Amino acid sequence: MGIFVPTTTYINYGKISQFLAADRISKNMLFRGGDKAPNLSWLIELVRKAIEWKNGIDSSDESLNDTSLYLYDLCGRYIREAKIILNAGTTGTIINPSTGNNVTIATPFVQFRIGDVGAPMVAGETSLTLNYAGVVNPSVEITLDGVEIPYGSDPANFEYTVTYNANNVVIVFSNGVVTNQLFMIHLVQLVNV
Repeated sequence: MGIFVPTTTYINYGKISQFLAADRISKNMLFRGGDKAPNLSWLIELVRKAIEWKNGIDSSDESLNDTSLYLYDLCGRYIREAKIILNAGTTGTIINPSTGNNVTIATPFVQFRIGDVGAPMVAGETSLTLNYAGVVNPSVEITLDGVEIPYGSDPANFEYTVTYNANNVVIVFSNGVVTNQLFMIHLVQLVNV
């Protein structure tokens, strides 16, 4: 007795393999003037759609398994890449290179207007501490009233510098902030899983 593979997995393999086959065929037609199997992507699509249709009507139909195996055979040379694309052939983990821990990527977004209740800064201040651990250096980007602020410390312009610490980032502006300024701060964070 073999391993049971859900019909939807075969359908997903077919969708990806159909694209991969069409891509290979078009490249061969362009650069080689022809392909050994110019109708393969069409055939994969035809069989895949038939399986989707039958699976939608009666998912317990015994012919689905044989037809799915036929689709798998048609996908042949593309199955390995389809599994990778579906994340069925690899673990898909992200490793933090500095710690070796498994992490996921978060993209926190902080938005506030100077003078609003609860804003993390008040008019005249030049420093802001954001308590996010694992912020990637350099990833902080700041916009002021919809315009990106340049990185630097020139007091003649409104610029900023960032100090990246293990548990927070400290942003220092070259000039004090002013009431009604709208700040949007984007950053990338590695979060341990």
